[in-house]
Amino acid sequence: MWNNLPGPIRKLFGLFANPYRPPVEHPYEWPLYMLATYRLGLSMDVAYKLMDGGLMPPRFRYRHFSIPKKDGSPREIVEPGPMLKVVQRKILRLYLSKPNPHPAALGFRRKKSIADHAWAHAGAATIITADIEDFFPNTTRQRVKSWWHAQGFSTLETRLLTSLTTYRGSLPQGAPTSPALSNLVNAEMDAALDRRARQSGGTYTRYADDLVFSWPHGWEPPADFEQAVRAVLRESGYRLHPRKGWHVWRRREEPQITGIRLTRQGTVDIPDSMRRIMHALARSDDKHDQERLAGYIGYEQMITHRKPQ
Repeated sequence: MWNNLPGPIRKLFGLFANPYRPPVEHPYEWPLYMLATYRLGLSMDVAYKLMDGGLMPPRFRYRHFSIPKKDGSPREIVEPGPMLKVVQRKILRLYLSKPNPHPAALGFRRKKSIADHAWAHAGAATIITADIEDFFPNTTRQRVKSWWHAQGFSTLETRLLTSLTTYRGSLPQGAPTSPALSNLVNAEMDAALDRRARQSGGTYTRYADDLVFSWPHGWEPPADFEQAVRAVLRESGYRLHPRKGWHVWRRREEPQITGIRLTRQGTVDIPDSMRRIMHALARSDDKHDQERLAGYIGYEQMITHRKPQ
C-alpha cells in the first residue's frame, strides 16, 4: 500500500523512496539484462545501441587496414576497438570454446595445426586442393544469427550476440570470435563435404578457407565431384577462388598444403624454398641469422614429427 503512493505524498509523510526499481521494463528483457550486465559487462544502454545497428560507441568501433597476401594482393583486416575486443574475448571464453566443430575443421583449434591438416592426406594417390574466396567476408550475419539462436538464446540475446560478433553483414576478419564462429557456423557444410568424400573412399579436411580432399591408391573422385563440392559451398554462401579454386594432383607431383609438401614417400616436409633459406642461414655467423635458423628448425620438427591421428 505505502509503496504505491505517489512520490510527493510519500515525502510528505516522511516515507523513504521505494528502494527497488526493476532494471528492465518488461519480463522478456531479463535474459538480455543478465547476458549484457552479468556476463559481458555491458550496460543496457550500450547493449541496445549495439543492437540497433547505429553508430557504435568510440571504443567499440572497428579500425580498417590491409596486409599483403602471399600473392601480393591486399587482405582487408578490420580490428575491433579495445572495449569491443574485451567483450568478444569474453564471448569466446564463455560460449565458443565448448561447442565442438566438425572433426574435419582443423583450423583455429587447440592442439591442431597445419601439420594435422597435411598429415591427414600423406601417402594419398590423388589429392585435390581447393580455396574458398573471401572466407570471412562471405560468412554472413544471417548464418551467424541462426547459429546463436540454435544455441537456445532468446531473440534479444541473439540480436546482441550477433551484433557483437559480426560487422557490416559478415564475420570481421580480425575479431577474436571470428575464427571459432567460422568453424561452428560451417559444421553442416563440413559434414556434407566429409560425407561426399567418404562415400567415394576419400578423406576431407579444412583449415580456414583451405579445403583438401584425397583418395588412396585404387580409389578416384567421382566424375561430378567438383560440381558437388561447388554446390555444397554455394548453399553456405561461398564460392571457390577463381584462380586458386580447384587443383587435382597426383602423389608424384608432391603438392603443397598450407605451405607443407606432401612427399612421394608418404610423409610431409617443408618446401624446398624454405630448406634453401635454412642452408643459407646455417652458413652465416650472424647472431640474428642463427636465431632465425633456430626458428626454422623448430618449425620443421613440428611439421615432420607429427603423425596422423
